[in-house]
Amino acid sequence: MFAWKVREPADGIVVAPDERLPWPQTVALGVQHVIAMFGATVLGPLLMGFDPNVAVLMSGVGTLIFFVAVGGKVPSYVGSSFSFIGVVIAATGYAGQGLNPNISVALGGIVLCGVAYAVIGFVVMATGCLSSTQVPNFPGRESFRGKTYHTGRWPHEGVDFTGQRVGIIGTGSSAIQSIPIIAEQARHLFVFQRTPNFSAPAHNGPLDPELERRVKADYAEFRRQARESRVGFVIERSEASALAVSEEERRGEYEKRWRRGGLGFSATYVDLLTNKDANDTAAEFCREKIRAVVRDPKVAELLAPKDYPVGTKRMCVDTRYYETYNRDNVTLIDIRRAPIEAITPDGLRTTEATYTFDSLVFATGFDAMTGALLSVDIRGRGGRTLKEAWAEGPKTYLGLCVAGFPNLFAITGPGSPSVLSNMIVSIEQHVDWIADCVDRMRAEGQATIEATAAAQDAWVAHVNDVGNMTLYPRANSWYMGANIPGKPRIFMPYIGGVGAYRQICDGVAAKGYEGFTLTRG
Repeated sequence: MFAWKVREPADGIVVAPDERLPWPQTVALGVQHVIAMFGATVLGPLLMGFDPNVAVLMSGVGTLIFFVAVGGKVPSYVGSSFSFIGVVIAATGYAGQGLNPNISVALGGIVLCGVAYAVIGFVVMATGCLSSTQVPNFPGRESFRGKTYHTGRWPHEGVDFTGQRVGIIGTGSSAIQSIPIIAEQARHLFVFQRTPNFSAPAHNGPLDPELERRVKADYAEFRRQARESRVGFVIERSEASALAVSEEERRGEYEKRWRRGGLGFSATYVDLLTNKDANDTAAEFCREKIRAVVRDPKVAELLAPKDYPVGTKRMCVDTRYYETYNRDNVTLIDIRRAPIEAITPDGLRTTEATYTFDSLVFATGFDAMTGALLSVDIRGRGGRTLKEAWAEGPKTYLGLCVAGFPNLFAITGPGSPSVLSNMIVSIEQHVDWIADCVDRMRAEGQATIEATAAAQDAWVAHVNDVGNMTLYPRANSWYMGANIPGKPRIFMPYIGGVGAYRQICDGVAAKGYEGFTLTRG
C-alpha cells in the first residue's frame, strides 16, 4: 500500500508515492480554495483558469491518473493506481469518511492517505456517463476458470484470442465493434444475444482531402455550427417528413445515408424519432440490409430488431459486423429464448445447452449516467445521500446541480443532452459554464451555490415532457435505465438539443443564476 507525500520543488507541487512514508503525515498547501474534481483529469487546470489561490484534486475513474495541480502548474509526477471511487465528498455542507481507509473527507478538508488538504470549496463530478461497468450477477460467475474480460475495462496491452474458444455476452455497441476482431483470432466464437441492435456501417477510410480543406478553411464556423446544432456535430439534416415523400425517393435517401455511413442515418427525415409510422420505414430498410448480408435466414432474423423503433436504443456503427455471422467459426445463441442459467467453471449453461470456453467476454454495458455518481457516497445537507435523493430516479437542475447539495456540479449529468450528443461539445459547454460560475462567485464574494427545489422540479418536468414527445421511451434502453435491475425507469438525457440547451444555460447565468440560491461566505 502506497502512502503519498507532497513537496514543493521549483516547478510546483508534486505528489509522489512513497512506500516508507510515516503514517499519517499532514501537509498544508496554503491555498484559499480547493476544488475536488473527480474524473476529468485534463480539465482541472483549465477549469480553474490557472488561479494561484485554487488547488484542484483530480482522479481518473478507476486506476488511471491522480495528481494535484496548484496555480495551474501541472505536477512533474503523475501517479497511477489511485481512485476516488467510494469516497464521501466534503464541500460546503458536506461531511463524512471514505469507504477506502486511505481516503477520508471531513467538513472543511480532505485527507488522502494521511495528507491533509485545505478547505474544499467546490466538487466537480466529471466521472463520465459510461464508466461504471455492469456485469449481471449470474450464478457461478466467480467459478469460471478461464480468463474474463469486460469491454469497458479492456486491458491496455490488448488481448490475443488466437486458437481459443471464446464466449461473449451482449450485442451492444462495444460488442458490435469487438466481435469481428475476436472472430478473426478465435478458434470459435459463441455470441450470446438477448436483444439485437441496429447498426450502420462505419465506412472508415482515409479522410477526403476536399472535405478536410473545406473544414479547416473555416474551422471556427464549423465549431460554431456544432455548438448550436441539435446533437453537437455537423451533419446533413432534413426537415422533410419520411411520410411526405414517395417510397422511391425515401429509399434513395436511406441508401445515400447508408453508403455514407456513420451516425447520420437517424437524421434522414425530421420525424424518424417522433412518428412511429415514419420510423417503421427506416427500421425496415435496416432489417433488409441485415437480411441481404447474413446468408443464414434464421440468423439474419435473430439479428434484425423488431420490438423497438430504430434510433431509440443507441444507434451503433460497425465494420463488417453482420458479415461476421457468415463465418464458420461464429455461433449466435438467442438467450431470450434460452436464458443463461449459470456460469460454470468451464463456460456457461443456458436452459438448452452447455458451452465451454477458454475466455469469456462481458459486453454487458454500463450503469449509465448515474452509476459513477452513485458509486461515490455523496452527502448533502442534513447528511442526505445522493442515492437517497435519487431513489425514484435522478433529479437535477439543468443536469448540472442537485437541490440540497451545495457547490456540487456534474459534468454532462442526467437532465442534460449528455449521451445524446457529441460528448466533447457538451463537456466543453459544462466546463465553460462551471468555470464562469465559480469565477463570478469568487469575484462577488459568494461562498455557496445551490439549486432550488422549485427550479429542479420544473426542469425535471420539462425534460420528461420533451422526452415523452419522442419514441425514446418505447425502448428498454440504458437511456431509460432498463439494463440495471431495480433502477428506476426514467428517460435520463435531455432531448431538446445541444444548441437550445446552451441558450437555456446561458440565460440562467445572465439572469443572476436564476433558479439557484447563492450565499456569501
